[in-house]
Amino acid sequence: EASPLQITPAGDVGYRSPPPMTTPRLLPLAHLPKIALTTLLLSTFSTGILQGGWMGDRALAQEEEPEIDLVQQLLKDKECVECDLRYRNLEGVDLAGVNLEDANLYGANLQRVNLAGAYLEGANLGATDLRGADLSGASMGRASFEGAQMTASNLENANLQRANFYLTDLTGARLVGANLAGARWQKIKAESAEFCGATMPDGTTFQRSCFDPRQNPDQLDY
Repeated sequence: EASPLQITPAGDVGYRSPPPMTTPRLLPLAHLPKIALTTLLLSTFSTGILQGGWMGDRALAQEEEPEIDLVQQLLKDKECVECDLRYRNLEGVDLAGVNLEDANLYGANLQRVNLAGAYLEGANLGATDLRGADLSGASMGRASFEGAQMTASNLENANLQRANFYLTDLTGARLVGANLAGARWQKIKAESAEFCGATMPDGTTFQRSCFDPRQNPDQLDY
């Protein structure tokens, strides 16, 4: 770079103005070498993804609330009103005294589950597997057991008023003292089931004798 100092013909030392600033000329993209053009495009594309794509999705994921495990919530709080527990596997789980009012347990695996004293008013237990389950003393008015497998289940002293037992298998079930008043009681299987002291769908109560379905098959349909 030339020094602004200069020697004049008269021998005087003076200053010369620096050359004027010029704006660099931008070449059109067409004139850029292919490698440089490719690098530029990739850099722009990557920046766009980071700012508007991946980073945006990451921020969105951070804002979303974590999925609640309803089963864990039920075990912790002993309450899950109107919960959607369809097809869940709860085999052998201790749910004694829980509140599952109006919950949807359709198709759930509830084999040997402990629901003693539970509150299941209006719950949907259709097509569930309740074989060997303990439902003694549970409140299950208006609940639906349509198509459920309930062999060898314990329903002693359970409130089952206006419950739906259409096509339910109650073979070997224990319904001693259960209240079935107003229940839908059609096309069920109840071989070897115990109904001692139970209130049947038509309001008949067996206080002193036991209702043996094998001897009174006509009393199974109401």
